[in-house]
Formats: sequence, C-alpha cells, structure tokens
Amino acid sequence: MATRKASEGMKILRERTCGPMVTASVIVDQIYAQYQHEGLEFRHPRGGRAKYLEGPLFERYPESVEEFALGLLRVEEETAGRRWAATGRELVRAVGTEAPLEFGDLRRSAALTVREGTKVIVDEPALQRRLTDAETHAKGRNPNR
Repeated sequence: MATRKASEGMKILRERTCGPMVTASVIVDQIYAQYQHEGLEFRHPRGGRAKYLEGPLFERYPESVEEFALGLLRVEEETAGRRWAATGRELVRAVGTEAPLEFGDLRRSAALTVREGTKVIVDEPALQRRLTDAETHAKGRNPNR
C-alpha cells in the first residue's frame, strides 16, 4: 500500500514539475550587497551576518525540499512556479532578518522574480530601491548613524 502511494505521489510530482523550466531568483541590489555577503571577517555588532542569503537557503534546504514536494502533492492546482515563489518569499524574509543591519538598506533590498519558461509569474520588487553611489558614500561618512 505504501509503495503504491509513493508511486502515485511520484507521478503527481513528475506531472507538476515537467512543464516549462522554472527559475526563481532573490536579488539583493545594493552596491555593497556582495561585499557584505562575502565578508566572513566582518563583525556585525548591530545584527546580521555574512552569507545572509545563502546561509538560510542551505540551512533550510532539507525542509524546503520536503515542503516543496508536499505542497505540490497537497494542493491540486499547485505548480512548481508557485512553490518556488513560496520558497523565494521565505528567502526574502530571511534577508530581512539575516542581512547586516549597518544602515538597514540590505534588509529591505531583496526582490523576488519567478519565471516559468520565459513568462514572469512573480515579480515582487524590493522595498528599498538601490542607493546611488553618492547616497551610499554619504551613509558611510555619517557619524550619527
């Protein structure tokens, strides 16, 4: 009986994931985003950490894969694109708590895009627009931050 249920589940997963290629991206678009992400030697006394995007992704990977598959199995109209959108939103929330807090801009700078083939199905812009070079420079020199 369990084998039959597993094979039925695999068939459903195959049907719901064998459509157009699905891509999801969470992009943190600030000039210094990658610098902060890769800076393992940086200290963040006001909160946050290096690897603020990939850390939560890899730490939750096993649970995310399971949630992804179970979501496809539970909801009849569910698609791989919608499931990736849910996973992407989790990462956007993680950036909101895990990114270094120096100015607060990184925490509000994550945008989510999900595509099925060439069709954009989710386009959620960041809450914080990309700062100009001058704005970033001014924040770095502000003694009252």
